[in-house]
Amino acid sequence: MLWQMWLNQNQCFHDKVCTVPAAMLNAAIRMVTDFEMANPLVDLSYASVQPMWAAPHAHFVKINSDASFQCSGGDAILRVVIRDCSGDIHLTAIHKVAGVYSALQVELLGIKYGLELAQQGSFQHVILESDCQVALHLIHKLQPSDCLRQKLVG
Repeated sequence: MLWQMWLNQNQCFHDKVCTVPAAMLNAAIRMVTDFEMANPLVDLSYASVQPMWAAPHAHFVKINSDASFQCSGGDAILRVVIRDCSGDIHLTAIHKVAGVYSALQVELLGIKYGLELAQQGSFQHVILESDCQVALHLIHKLQPSDCLRQKLVG
C-alpha cells in the first residue's frame, strides 16, 4: 500500500495524474480483505510492529530525506521531513528538480535540500538519515576541503 501511495505521489507530481484519496482507501480495504480471505488460518495476534524511525537525542532534530527520479525525463522529486526528539514534525517539504542523471545524484540533492532547510530553520544540531547508504558513505569520507562537502554543508 505504501508503494501505491508513493507511486501516486510521483504520478501526481510528474504526470499530473492523481488517484483520488477515496480510491486509494478502497484499494487498501480490498487488499486487507483479499489477504484475510487468502490467509484465514494465519494468526497475526502475536505480530508486533517495530518502529523504523528512531528519535534523535534531546536538543537535536533528525533530517530524513528521500528522492526519486525518472531516467527518461531527468526530473526528480526531493522529500524532506525534520523531526525532534519527541517525533514532532517541525518541517516537511517536497521539491521538483530537473536535469538529474543518476539515482545517486538525486539522493545527494535530497540530502543537500534537507541540510539547506535545516539551516534556514536555524536548527543547530542535526542528524541526517537517508535510505541511500552510498550517499551517506560518500559524505562521511569527505574532507573539509572537498568540493562536494563544501556544496553540501557550505
